[in-house]
Formats: sequence, structure tokens, C-alpha cells
Amino acid sequence: MDSPHLAYSWSKAIINSIAIALNSVLILSNARVLRELPHTSVIIFTLCCSDCLTMINGWILTTTHLIRNSLEYDKKICQIHAVLITAGCLISLCLCSGLTFLRYKMIVESQKATTKLVIAYISTVTFASFILAALPFLLGSQDVSFMMQPSGDNCTPRWHARDPPTLVMSVACIITLAIPLSGMGYAYFQIYRKVSTTFEAFKGASVCSYESCSQSAPDRASVPMKSDSRQLTRSSLPRTKGRKSEEEEKQMQLLIQSLALVAVFVLGWGPYFVFAMMEVLSGVPQAMEFEFAADFIAQLNFVANPIVILVFDEDIRNNVFGKKKKECPSFEEGHVGPPNRAVTLK
Repeated sequence: MDSPHLAYSWSKAIINSIAIALNSVLILSNARVLRELPHTSVIIFTLCCSDCLTMINGWILTTTHLIRNSLEYDKKICQIHAVLITAGCLISLCLCSGLTFLRYKMIVESQKATTKLVIAYISTVTFASFILAALPFLLGSQDVSFMMQPSGDNCTPRWHARDPPTLVMSVACIITLAIPLSGMGYAYFQIYRKVSTTFEAFKGASVCSYESCSQSAPDRASVPMKSDSRQLTRSSLPRTKGRKSEEEEKQMQLLIQSLALVAVFVLGWGPYFVFAMMEVLSGVPQAMEFEFAADFIAQLNFVANPIVILVFDEDIRNNVFGKKKKECPSFEEGHVGPPNRAVTLK
């Protein structure tokens, strides 16, 4: 193994180890409360599982080369690696699309996804991704369709091949990648239009306590009070937009979370998408340096993902650090104070 390949293998092994550790922490700390997680966090949890399996697969191949100090490989092992890395990439993209789809339904169509829909979506994209990645095995062309890339640590489809089975799989992968990316672009454009028209409402909505609302009321005498018990019923309390503004703020936070994950995925895998598409369209292998850089940037995506999740997903973060989520009192919209209960003034 020459110096460039040795340096690349070591850097990839280290990056994979960090990514596996970070994703494992998120998986193990949230697996026991998976049923309690919101739908977006369930999709993110599945994304962590997919990334972790993909990283373990790459780590095994890389460390094997380092231990042997050789880039020699078994053809069957390389083919299995290629199926797993291709399926993992497709699953990650589809899960990012799923996050976008949930945000689109919530913000643009004002609809909430059901648990059955989320489970069906995750199951469908996982099954379809593995079927597409394993298509050469189903067609009996795995010896021609898969190859070890020049980096020596990355088995992938032979993107530049022109035999019919490989070409069918390559074109299908490109189309599968292009459609969700285009769909996400359209969805976020529609979300931006929707949010921009109501941004002033998001800014203006605020939660005020009973004391601040009552003190700012223009006519204190107009508030009916019982002289004996000095109680104020909930029907006579000032109305606020507290619950609505809190819900809007939560949706905005989830939107930012989805945008961050999608942005990290596109930036991480973008160079490799370009590399694969150029080989498919040209039918010519690209420069070794291009493949090195594209694969290395893709590895960084697996490290960035769990960090972004910890920053933006409060539910997963609280489970990792053992914190209980703060629960706000259940207020009726437009009322301050517990519902169906009189508020005593002291």
C-alpha cells in the first residue's frame, strides 16, 4: 500500500470510527423510547441506523486493508459492500425526503402525518432501496456491475459501464436520486412562500402571563369579580395567542431542523452524485483525485449528521443527556390559567 492510499485509509478509518460512535450513542439512548418520539424524530432515528450500518460496512473494509497493508480484496465481499453503500445512500436520501414531506404537509397543507403512514414510508423506502441496489444480483450481472474504486476502500456500481444490466441499475439510481432532490426543492419553495406570508404573525404572536395581561388591560373595572371569594372565572380572563404562537414556533424549529439535515446531506453527497452522474453520462472513468475527494466528503457527512441532530432535535438530545423534556401547562387557546378552573386572586 503506497503512501497516498495509506493516508487515505487511515483518515477514512478514523472518520468512520467517530461516525459509528456518535450514531451509536443516539441509537442506544433513543431505542428504548422510540414509541414516544414524534414522527420526525422517528425518521431521524432510522436515518442514524442506516448511517451506522453503512459506516460499519465501510470501516470493516478499510481496517481489513490496513491490517493486511494491502488493497487486495475479495470480489464477493466487494459486491456486498457495494450493495450496502448504494442502499444506504438511497435510504438516507429518501428519509431526508420524508422529513421534507412531513414539514410540507404540516405547514403548507396543514395536515399531520399518521404513525401508520410514517412506518409504511420507512418500510417501503428501505425495501425498495435494497431491491434497487441488489438489482445486479437479481439479473446475474454482479461480477460486471460492481467494482472497487481507485481509492481502494470503496466498492460501488461500475457507473461508466455500458452493459445493459449495469446501465439499467445506474440510470435507475440517478433517476431515484434526481426525483427526491427535485421534490425537496419544490417543497421547500412552497414552504418558503407559505411561511413568508405569515412571518409577521409568527413575530407578533407572544405569550403573556395573567399578571402582565391584567395590568395592561385598559379598563380594570370591566373585569367582573366575586367580592367574597375574589375569584375570576376562566371565561372573564383576557384572551391571548399563547398556544398558537407556541405551536408556530415549534413548527418553525422543526422546519429549521429538516433544512439543516437536508443541507448537510446534499453538501456531503453532492460531489459524489456529480461524480457518479458524470461517469453514467460520459461512459468514461473519472479522475482518481475526483473519486478520492468525493468519497472523503461523503464520509464527513456521516460525522456531521449526528452533530446536527443533537443541536436541532430536542427530543433526541434530551434522551442522550438524560434530561426530561419540560412540559408546559395545558392551556385552552385564548385563555390564561388551567382550563375549567377558577383563578384565585390574592
